[in-house]
Amino acid sequence: MPADLHPLPVPVSPLDGESGRSYLFRVARQNGLTLRRMLEWSGVCSLESVSRSDVEILSYVAQCPRAWLTPRLPGTRERNHARFARLFGFTWSSRAALRGAHPQICPQCVREYGACREAWELTGIYGCPRHECILVDGCSRCGCRLTWDRPAFDVCRCGAFLSRSDRSLAASQLSWLRTLDDALNRRFIHRLADELPLWLRALSPDGLFWCCHAFGVRRDPSERVHLPGSNRSVDRPELIKALDRGVDRVRQYVDFQSAAPKELVSLIHDEGLERLELRGGTEADRFVAAGLREWLRDFPRVGTSRSGRRPTRQMDLFRGDHDA
Repeated sequence: MPADLHPLPVPVSPLDGESGRSYLFRVARQNGLTLRRMLEWSGVCSLESVSRSDVEILSYVAQCPRAWLTPRLPGTRERNHARFARLFGFTWSSRAALRGAHPQICPQCVREYGACREAWELTGIYGCPRHECILVDGCSRCGCRLTWDRPAFDVCRCGAFLSRSDRSLAASQLSWLRTLDDALNRRFIHRLADELPLWLRALSPDGLFWCCHAFGVRRDPSERVHLPGSNRSVDRPELIKALDRGVDRVRQYVDFQSAAPKELVSLIHDEGLERLELRGGTEADRFVAAGLREWLRDFPRVGTSRSGRRPTRQMDLFRGDHDA
């Protein structure tokens, strides 16, 4: 801890469901600073990946319990000599599942709630179920993507106020958003349970996102797909369409009781499932991804496949009566 560092004079209380970056933004503004200036003064280079020592400094400066702030700021962890993102107590197989330096907001929520919700940090949370609209991630006046370096939550760096999107959400999209939010908050309710297989309850928010992404990212069998390496390479309009297709395909086809339909197999992005199988943050994520890949390769859960092969593992996790 630098000797000349001291707590900021105006303490700010965290809000329930608020992201760590949102909280630090409010702390800076309440003390007459920008977030960037507060970080520079604290000696913290970035909030893209925060070390333990950085969290200690920030919690001291903000007068905030370190136990609250630590899981709400992005960090890293290592497993099998590979590095993974860590946020909200989850391990993320790819940073593309997180918004990172480019936030998204619901301007109406910001004005009512006074902060940014932690769910908005997820790439897959592209809309606001409360106000049934698409989240705003850019400025309609200057055309720039939002960053955390701006005057206020609902004001762009160019000075323009951010207005609510006029694009509404379909019922199936609202169900998806609530399901992913349930997974993030470990509620395990999964509101899509009536429409989607119950094995989805076992997945982390990262696993849920990438499974549905793999099922929907390809529009037709001939389309080439490149796995996004960071959130900067994710095209959000295309992402929303991909998740819509993925949710619909999972709902229609995946029951593991019979072989995968031939028309479905060529549409699924196997490389995405393979990455989740290798890099998934939970055992359930890795197991489900492996099971999906086996199923798509003609390994049903019971009996024999079309080619006469028998399943290579017990698929109890995929039983229709499983309750995680």
